[in-house]
Amino acid sequence: MSPAERIRWAIAPVQRRSMFLLCGGLAAFLAAGGLAPLFELPGALKWLLFATMLAGWLLACAGMVGTVRYLFGHAAEEMRKVQAGRMKDPP
Repeated sequence: MSPAERIRWAIAPVQRRSMFLLCGGLAAFLAAGGLAPLFELPGALKWLLFATMLAGWLLACAGMVGTVRYLFGHAAEEMRKVQAGRMKDPP
């Protein structure tokens, strides 16, 4: 799978997957960000925590995009159903 395909997969409007990406990314971001100031770490480990924070942030962003796309798509679908119902029953 190419990087572009992986990004498309991550931001696809699938509610469950998007929420897992959002929550998992935020958990990784917060865990790495919380550990960094607690301990005096060598340089390589600090960079590893920084990379974990960056990866978590990117996952959370992809999850947020997918969640927003799902919510807007779901709202538009509901609006189409309401509009179709109004068209069928004239006053």
